[in-house]
Amino acid sequence: MKTQWIILVADRNPHIRNFVQRELGAAGYRVYTAETADQLGNWLRRPGRMDALVIDPDIPGLANADHLNRLLCARPELAVIFHCLAADCRALPYAGRNTVYVEKCAQSVDLLKEKLHAVFSLPSPM
Repeated sequence: MKTQWIILVADRNPHIRNFVQRELGAAGYRVYTAETADQLGNWLRRPGRMDALVIDPDIPGLANADHLNRLLCARPELAVIFHCLAADCRALPYAGRNTVYVEKCAQSVDLLKEKLHAVFSLPSPM
């Protein structure tokens, strides 16, 4: 039996959040969502496996990069994909963590799937 990979999607925009959840879910991933920093923190502190975080750091309640780093300390092994506008992606300093940047665009869901498969070495979902 193959493993079903668990992805958390954090984005303030419900249309993007739900679209990414639906598309990754259709690709076989188990996908959960968060729309605020509080919800993100709750998911990150929850026991159990989580394989990757897809996040636009412009979510309500996320003060700055240090705040996000403190939240991510709960999951040091977590692969992080920043899914944001190009200017926002370039401004994020996250050295020392398995991070990737995907610019939001018409093809970004396909790029997210590619990154989940290739960059994080995740086998194809079940």
